[in-house]
Amino acid sequence: MLSVLRKTDNFGIFESHCDYTPITALLAGVDFTQIEMELNKHLDYSHRRTWRYPPILLFKLLIVLAFRKQTYRTVVNSLTTEDCIALEMKEISSSVFQIPCSSTLHDFAYNRLGLDGFKKIMELNGSIACKFIRNGHGMIDSTPIETSRYDRYAKYNPHYETKMYKMHIFHMDAFPLYEIFSSGTDSDDKYALPLAEKISGMNPELKSLQLDGGYDSYLIHAGLWKIFNINPLIDMGKNAVFHKEGTENRIDHWVNKLWKKGGQIHNSIENKLIFLYNNGREKQVGMYLRNQNLIKADFKAEYKSRSDCERTHSHMKRMFHFTVKWVQQRSKEFYMAFRFVSYQTILLARLLKLEPDIQNFSQYI
Repeated sequence: MLSVLRKTDNFGIFESHCDYTPITALLAGVDFTQIEMELNKHLDYSHRRTWRYPPILLFKLLIVLAFRKQTYRTVVNSLTTEDCIALEMKEISSSVFQIPCSSTLHDFAYNRLGLDGFKKIMELNGSIACKFIRNGHGMIDSTPIETSRYDRYAKYNPHYETKMYKMHIFHMDAFPLYEIFSSGTDSDDKYALPLAEKISGMNPELKSLQLDGGYDSYLIHAGLWKIFNINPLIDMGKNAVFHKEGTENRIDHWVNKLWKKGGQIHNSIENKLIFLYNNGREKQVGMYLRNQNLIKADFKAEYKSRSDCERTHSHMKRMFHFTVKWVQQRSKEFYMAFRFVSYQTILLARLLKLEPDIQNFSQYI
C-alpha cells in the first residue's frame, strides 16, 4: 500500500506541465473488455469470484512500465492519485492505494501470462485494429533487434555487420498487426507465408500488399495471392525477366492438360489460377502474378508507400526498448513480444479515439 498523496509532491513534474497527458489517462479511455476476457480465459480466472489484483490492472501496469522505460520502483514512485484512479486501483483509504509489488507483476507477466499469453493479446489487438482500418496498405518486413556483441547465441549478420536477432512484422498502414522473432541470419522470405496465415484470421481489408526484394519468390507471390486474393507488390531487381510459363497461353495450356481434373480454359483467368494452384502448379501461378507486376505501368507509384513500415520500425524503437542486450536466451522472445504488445496497445488506444496520427506519442508521459 502506498500513500500517493505523499509522493506527488516529489514528482510534480507530471502534473505541472499541462501540455502533457499521463499515459494512464489514455489507457483509461479505452474499453479493455475484449482484452480482459482474453486475459481471464488464458489465466483460467473465470471460475474465481475474486482476486487480489485484477489481471487487467496488472496488464495496464505493464504497459505503463514499458512506455516510461524506467524501473518498476521509479514508476510506482511517480504514480499520482490521478494515475491510480485511471488505472482503477483499489483505494484503501483517502489517497492510499493497493499497488502490486514488483514480484507480483513479474510473476503475472513471465509465469502466468507468458509468451503464449502475449501472442494471444497481440493477435487480438491486430483483429481489433483490422475492424477500424479499411482498405489499408499491408506490408511485410523485418527489422534488426540489437543484442550484445558477447551474446554467444546470436549470429553475426554480414549485411548489418553485427550480431543481432530479427523481428518479422506484418503491418497495416501505421499499425503492426503481428510479429515473429527469429535468429539474426534467418532469411526473410521463410516468414512471409506464416505471417500471412496468422493475419488472414484477422479478416483484414487490404488495398495492396507490399514487400521488398528479399521476398521475391514465385511461391510467395502465389501464396500471398491465395491467402488475401490480391496480387502482392514485391520489388524486383533490375535484371528481372518476363517468364514464358507465366503467360496466359501457358496458363491455358496447363489448364487444358489437366482437363481430367476439371480444367476449363473458358473459365476466367482468376478461376484458372485457382485451379492450377490447387493442382500443384503454384509456381506457375506465381510466375503469372510476377509477370503482371513487370508490365504494370504504375508499379513504382503503388509500391512507394512500402517505406512507411521502416518509419514504424524506427518509431517503435524510439518509444520502447526493443533490444535484448543482457537478456537471458530463454527470455528474449518473451520480452520482444511484451514490448510489441505494449506498443500495439497504445497505438490501438489512439486508433479507437480516431486520432489522425496514431503514432504521435509526444503528448504522453
